[in-house]
Amino acid sequence: MKNKNSHNGTVPYIKLLLLLLAFSPVLAAAQKQEKDMSRYMAGAVPVKNGMIVFSKTFEVPGATEKQIYDEVLKWAQNRFSTPENNEDVNIQRVIQFANPQEGKIVAQAMEYIVFSKKILYIDRTTVKYLAIITCKPGQCTMEITNISYIYDQPNVLNKYKAEDWITDKKAIRKDKLWAIPGKFRVGTIDFVDSLFNELQTVLGIKPDAEKEKNVNKKPVLLDLKGYKAISPRNIPAAISRKMGEDAMIISTGESNRAEYVTGNWGGLGEILNSVVTYCNISPTLGINARMKENGTYTLSFYDKKDVAEAIVSGTEGSINKTVLPSGNISPEGASVIIECRKLAVQPQNDTELFIGEIINIWIKE
Repeated sequence: MKNKNSHNGTVPYIKLLLLLLAFSPVLAAAQKQEKDMSRYMAGAVPVKNGMIVFSKTFEVPGATEKQIYDEVLKWAQNRFSTPENNEDVNIQRVIQFANPQEGKIVAQAMEYIVFSKKILYIDRTTVKYLAIITCKPGQCTMEITNISYIYDQPNVLNKYKAEDWITDKKAIRKDKLWAIPGKFRVGTIDFVDSLFNELQTVLGIKPDAEKEKNVNKKPVLLDLKGYKAISPRNIPAAISRKMGEDAMIISTGESNRAEYVTGNWGGLGEILNSVVTYCNISPTLGINARMKENGTYTLSFYDKKDVAEAIVSGTEGSINKTVLPSGNISPEGASVIIECRKLAVQPQNDTELFIGEIINIWIKE
């Protein structure tokens, strides 16, 4: 006789399977929560005078205020314009103020932050905000403030001010993000970061991850007869001090088309994780245009000033040259040779400051 309960062994299994399927979104969310959330925790949402103000300043060495403003304005006119034929009332963007004399651009926008997407449902909120961009010589700052949300759920339309919803006090409980305010906080931080990244790209600045990759990348050291190649990050302190005392010749161009002048050494520095040189050159010397055109130049250092002056004042045919692997040249006899790629040129009172990324550096053996 067949046991009435012969199917009982499968029922618990089916129920367990259905239960797991029902809770799979919760399990997925729990797994997602296990990722590094430290960037969203205490201090990630800055409050200034009672208002949330996200702010980031980008350094653009050598660029004038006008150059920065013009580039940013072109981007802003596209980024903060309402799409043509737009029928979605929740997408509205407009530039409210643009003044080249002040170097300032102000835009107001309303668009979406998407929390998650499913086959039949998108969990998202409308976000309103003000973007304030200020341009200065060599610098650009972007602020995102006046943030508010319209969260449309079935039969409920919720409106929140960011200050009442995503601050440390409102969104964090016992060192953990708290339910709904937590997802708004994460979404807002990611959204603001995406705006900062857009502006960073417009300004020609490498993303942080790319800069970190370049820092950790081992430089390729090229051989040069009679010299020892070193990494720009490993310049001995004694050599660095000596370069400040030695005479310096700046040269640009290859072999028979090279030009030479004596220049004023401005020192070493670091910009965007690249080691750079600074040197001042008078525009009256005539080499500046060639340096800008060629994009690369060489700095050669000599123990004695009279030797450097004799080289520069000599005729082209009388100058013995050291030919670098790139084809650029250095007048013979230099104790240190630095090959640079032009990054920027900054007008000074009666000179031009050339900022160059070090491509190669050699020390005489």
